Amino acid sequence: EFVYLSPSRLATLDQAERKQEIKAYWLRNDPYYCDADDAESFEAFLQRVSFFYQQILKHDGYVIVVSHGQFLKAFQLGLTHGFSVSKRWMSFFREQEILAPIKNGEIVRLYFE
Repeated sequence: EFVYLSPSRLATLDQAERKQEIKAYWLRNDPYYCDADDAESFEAFLQRVSFFYQQILKHDGYVIVVSHGQFLKAFQLGLTHGFSVSKRWMSFFREQEILAPIKNGEIVRLYFE
């Protein structure tokens, strides 16, 4: 999961206010911005995804992963576009997450050689 806005801060907001916060976060397009201590920057998120990739490469055979769609979408995009943090990558991720999200329960098969 990618918690980019503080859950404790959002808890006091109504749905419309939360939507505005989400919109503002993505419009800011700052991969180094961290909303609060209980949130994560996009940079930290992408580093986590990259670390996951390094761990996957250590395994032979089949690996089954159960995860949140945002995490798997970042992993999928990172395989083809790299894991380097940038404003461009962050906006590309958001665009792809909206246009082609990984849905709940979706099976994604990836093959490594």
